[in-house]
Amino acid sequence: MSTWEYIYLAVGTGILGVAITFAVMLICQYLGVNMLDHLWLLGVPILLSLIINVIIVEIYRKIKKRH
Repeated sequence: MSTWEYIYLAVGTGILGVAITFAVMLICQYLGVNMLDHLWLLGVPILLSLIINVIIVEIYRKIKKRH
């Protein structure tokens, strides 16, 4: 796997992480949850995008091995 492929996957999951962060913020606003009291909620998108990045890299590596 080349460096550029890793960069593309990282950028893609970074954009997905930003989208998840906005979704969490909108949901908290809709439900009336004060983000300053619950800062741990901002860790959820970070963890999700890291987990998604690792999963996508492993799946991509498996698919690349087959071909």
